[in-house]
Amino acid sequence: MTTRPPQPSGRSLFGRGAVLVAVTVLGVALPGSSSALAAPGDGYLRLAHLSPDTPAVDVYLYEEGRTTPRLVLKHVGYGDLSPYQRLSGGAYTVAMRPADAAASSPPVLSARVRVRAREAYTVAGLGPYKGITLRVLDDALAVPPGRSALRVIEASLKRPAVTVTADDRPLADGLRFPAVTAYRPMRAGTTTVRVASGSGTPLTARLSLRPGSIHTLVVLDGPSAPRLLDLRDATAPRRTPRGSVETGLGGLAGPVAPPSWATSARLIPLPGGPPAEAQSPGAPSPAAPRAETPPAAVRPTAGKPPADLSPIVPPTGGRTGAYAEPVMLRIPALGVRTLLERLSTDPQGRLRPPRDPARAGWFGDGIRPGAPGPAVIAGHVDSRTGAAVFTGLGSLRPGDRIQVTDARGRVAAFTVDHVRSYPKTDFPTEDVYGATPDPQLRLITCGGAFDPASGHYRRDVVVYASLAP
Repeated sequence: MTTRPPQPSGRSLFGRGAVLVAVTVLGVALPGSSSALAAPGDGYLRLAHLSPDTPAVDVYLYEEGRTTPRLVLKHVGYGDLSPYQRLSGGAYTVAMRPADAAASSPPVLSARVRVRAREAYTVAGLGPYKGITLRVLDDALAVPPGRSALRVIEASLKRPAVTVTADDRPLADGLRFPAVTAYRPMRAGTTTVRVASGSGTPLTARLSLRPGSIHTLVVLDGPSAPRLLDLRDATAPRRTPRGSVETGLGGLAGPVAPPSWATSARLIPLPGGPPAEAQSPGAPSPAAPRAETPPAAVRPTAGKPPADLSPIVPPTGGRTGAYAEPVMLRIPALGVRTLLERLSTDPQGRLRPPRDPARAGWFGDGIRPGAPGPAVIAGHVDSRTGAAVFTGLGSLRPGDRIQVTDARGRVAAFTVDHVRSYPKTDFPTEDVYGATPDPQLRLITCGGAFDPASGHYRRDVVVYASLAP
């Protein structure tokens, strides 16, 4: 018997030609993309067709009180799942109509879902054709530190009752179609999953469960035998730093208020360049010095700078291949281009700031920029004598672009969603480091007034950004 291996983690794919044809109320939104108004408190929703003998359908997503659909998916067939959509909190209606039916025709199925901040949901058509229902599944966005989590959806009519084990340990016993298990904490690492029923050869699959990852394993009917689909629902850093990051040294502090973000925004030369001088408010901006030549591993081909490379987007709308470690950050709106150092945590569990105020740093035990989950980059707002690499961070606006180049020369382009400022005593750990289904980026620096007694700034500035479509 031939079995189909699980789909790569982190992908929710449309199979057999499912097509997106609608626009959002606020703007065009491709599957997996983020609204320009995305916020740290948004929720997530994805759509699935998991009824084996039900024909293809058209799926509509409506915001409460609106008749124009937020999203329309055409010809969604069995086994198709959309990527997560980021949605502002509120009530939404999911409606299914027969494929190519008029949008004004009554839906054959509908379900109302209340989307809450920092929560995720799957709305799935489950059950046999004559008894199909739209079920709203609560998806997990939290996992014990250093662990993974896994649940099982039984969506196979050919094997209506299955027993699932992971590394020979019971995961689901006698799971009957259509059923969904709760998430189970799992040991991170490579796991052998075995799906057996009363008849037929058991299916086995090797799953890679990285620390902080949350998975759903779907048992589906295949053309000749059942198959398994491994979905990565969300990812968090393998460990979460405690508290804020001390990324200010007081060089912009003085007897008067520090200069505004906008007037102090400039590119700081990397080590080896001319010394940086603080710019006076109202003075003309100096020409941005040339950044240090990146190592050969990040030099682009055909003479194009890294900023000109686009993220790789295969025809399915997903992104293939794993991102390597990030080595360079560009923020065109600020004229910032900096190499990245790898950051770790100190003995108290706090994120160490970059050693050099002229360079930003990436949290090395976290998410690589471009991969699903919240990647974190921190940089100093100032040095002891003046401005530093993230001096202008607070002046970024929604829609500004951020580009991160990895060690293989691949560029992950992000779009700024929001810029927030928080007291040091109220750092939003969950918003910054909490698991997300989609690739996101956080940039962190210090802000607010400088406290000479403690030698630190009183606030943190956090930029929230999403992977550009």
